[in-house]
Amino acid sequence: MALKVKTKKINGKILAVQAIGRIIGKDDKKFREAIIKAGNNKKCETVIIDLSDVDFIDSTAIGAIMYENTMLSKDNDHPKELVIVNENSYPFNYVKRIIEFFMIEKVITIYDNFNAAVAKISENYTKLEFSLKVIEKMKELDEEKLSTTSLNSETKVFKKQ
Repeated sequence: MALKVKTKKINGKILAVQAIGRIIGKDDKKFREAIIKAGNNKKCETVIIDLSDVDFIDSTAIGAIMYENTMLSKDNDHPKELVIVNENSYPFNYVKRIIEFFMIEKVITIYDNFNAAVAKISENYTKLEFSLKVIEKMKELDEEKLSTTSLNSETKVFKKQ
């Protein structure tokens, strides 16, 4: 079966690259270009590579995933996370065995359910956004405290004279 690659926007921050078929030879370029295109989206913060419908993946495609993971995470302007979903839980699934053989899970988060991956990533964004709001509020309070302290010390100096 020839490789089909679909890219879909999950929400403003998550893009999914779904591969269907076999990722071999000339199809490696098509697969890699889809990952690069998703990663180049400025609004995207996470790229999900869905390998659930992939029957076979060659070492070049594995190398492309690992390379793009490095490039996306080290992008100084807009670092991104890359995760893999493989819903095919059949114990002798070739893709699953390749992922385990190369120990990709040590570098890239692997999910066995697409919806669970989206939910977990979205939950992490919600927690992050909340944390950023708390930090911003703390900075505002610190600035107010500094300006109040500054006013108080100026008033004390003025009264001494």
